[in-house]
Amino acid sequence: MKRIGKLIVAGALALSGVVAPFTASQPAYAEDSQSSSATWIQVTPVSARVVLQPGTEADYSMVVSNVGSEAFDFSAYAAPYTIVDENYNVSFSDETNRSQIVDWIKFINDDGSLSDTYRGSVEAGGKKSVNYRVVVPQDIPAGGQYATIFAQTEANNESGSESTTGLKTVSRIGMVVYGRAGGETKESAEIAEYNIPGFLFSGPVKVNSLVKNTGNTDFEARYELVVKSIFGSEIYSVADANNILPDTARREELTGHGYL
Repeated sequence: MKRIGKLIVAGALALSGVVAPFTASQPAYAEDSQSSSATWIQVTPVSARVVLQPGTEADYSMVVSNVGSEAFDFSAYAAPYTIVDENYNVSFSDETNRSQIVDWIKFINDDGSLSDTYRGSVEAGGKKSVNYRVVVPQDIPAGGQYATIFAQTEANNESGSESTTGLKTVSRIGMVVYGRAGGETKESAEIAEYNIPGFLFSGPVKVNSLVKNTGNTDFEARYELVVKSIFGSEIYSVADANNILPDTARREELTGHGYL
């Protein structure tokens, strides 16, 4: 006989202004799946945090690795990292006041000169360090600045991947740059929506919330869903955390699958 009982759902949303570094321990990679001899490009780290002091410049680096079986040429360049909706879809072309850092990123070529694009090559199994300089203007807005540095294989070289249609294909991978300017920093948030059921019979539990960042820099929002029986014993819990950029709102849904 199926046991039916009531579920008590308790939800908690914590907003924290203390942001942990978003440098993943595992590198990100992109794979060209259309090639029988795959071209794999990998970038480490997958994100970087930079301090933006007006009128200063600082050098940083990322590593482009070739984990495929063929050498490739590649280019590296900066693009906006812009959130376009509450589901946190990203645009790499929409420019905002929070993506000005794209114009401040200059790549250091092998001869020491600076340019908007870096070009290099990596042998199979090899690595290449790509250095870039953030040249910060004297007059910048307070708060966060966000960009993506892409590394992309070149399609017009001899080692480019060619599909059965004869078209060259490319692989691209990005590293997110989180910049925080000096000066007045405002960390504030608003829980715009918070939908959670009070009592449920057996079955999966879904809750969702919409958090608005009303400050001028990013922060981490932490979520926890705890489901208890009517007698107070915990059935299961689910937790998650997301980064929320200024001038955006992010929707989060947690789903639990515990039963009485």
